Amino acid sequence: MFITFDTFELKRMFEEVANIAVAAYQKQLCPADDLLSQREAYEQFQEVRVRRWRDEGLITARRSGPARNSKIQYSRTELLQVAAAEFARPIFLRSRSGRNSYVHNI
Repeated sequence: MFITFDTFELKRMFEEVANIAVAAYQKQLCPADDLLSQREAYEQFQEVRVRRWRDEGLITARRSGPARNSKIQYSRTELLQVAAAEFARPIFLRSRSGRNSYVHNI
């Protein structure tokens, strides 16, 4: 099976991997800093996408307290991982090659 990447896609994938690695490291150092409020998650990743990911079980919403009106929070690392996977999925599904491409045999 051959997967074809153009230069932009490959660059973007490396950037996403680096962002995820930094977020995971920061989460280990200070887990509380990894949490985004629902509003922040909607602003950074688009409300429709965050809701869809939550409904599909790809991310987990957590309440900051036991009360029903407690703030809903999401992990920045989880959001970055799903966003990167969503970007990469169509690249891995296609099978044609193009110019300025890197072909990897897996």
